[in-house]
Amino acid sequence: MTSDDLAGFFATRDAIDRDQYLELDFTFECVGDPREAAAHLCAEQSTAQWRRVGVDEDFRPRFAAKVLELDAHPLPRGFSIRLADPPKGAVHACRATIAHPHGNFGARLPNLLSAICGEGVFFSPGIPLIRLEDVRFPASYLAQFDGPQFGIAGLRAQLEVFNRPIFFGVIKPNIGLPPESFAALGYESWVGGLDIAKDDEMLADVPWCPLAERAALLGAARRQAEAATGVPKIYLANITDEVDRLVALHDVAVEQGANAVLVNTMPVGLSGVRMLRRHATVPIIAHFPMIAAFSRIPGYGIHSRVMTRLQRLAG
Repeated sequence: MTSDDLAGFFATRDAIDRDQYLELDFTFECVGDPREAAAHLCAEQSTAQWRRVGVDEDFRPRFAAKVLELDAHPLPRGFSIRLADPPKGAVHACRATIAHPHGNFGARLPNLLSAICGEGVFFSPGIPLIRLEDVRFPASYLAQFDGPQFGIAGLRAQLEVFNRPIFFGVIKPNIGLPPESFAALGYESWVGGLDIAKDDEMLADVPWCPLAERAALLGAARRQAEAATGVPKIYLANITDEVDRLVALHDVAVEQGANAVLVNTMPVGLSGVRMLRRHATVPIIAHFPMIAAFSRIPGYGIHSRVMTRLQRLAG
């Protein structure tokens, strides 16, 4: 990039309409000039080509992601993680805050993910190590999402628990029990002090413990535990499945006695959960399978707080 090209990917907060941008915090390690690496990072996730050949135009003012802050320091010993085929050159560790115009993708979670943590970010030239650390949304963007229907406050109200932690546990053995034995353990858990007894994230609608039968027996056990203890309880039923079955399984679980549902958000997909949120009549609680696969390596991937924020967008 020329110096003029670089300038088109840098801005100050005062120079942009912040209501039209997400703010993304990245850490990365790069070879060469950190400013050029940061500019490439912006280009690759937005306007990789910002004009047509032979046409006097520039799409960057409206459509380009832009560096708001950049801190860099040299790494004399090279990359902090051993790479199979590292690029050659002086290495810098960087932290950057980037403004990304949300008009590029709108309030659509698949399109958002494709932009802020897609191919452009993780294959940006000169940046073999990069991690999306955080994301912040303007109020105008958040207003386009329903978010959680109940949230923590709603769970507390449902349980009538306001001044202590909510006691939450999984019924074990998690896989292998028939519905009758599973429900008996659920009852013992509730009368023993649990507020919420849940299916394990790996226990789905399976032949030896069908969701409809399990939910009916756990619903009855929950009501018995409420009568015995005098306090409300929640049975959290796992409805994780193919997206086209989520609504039907929600309805079966709730009709039979579940008063909250569990979804493995990343395996199902954020967009599938958002669809379920529009239909659900009980709290949806997310489980975190797959998140560790891209969040636990320092210096690469996506921080778990980002996925938490995105799950809340989905509801």
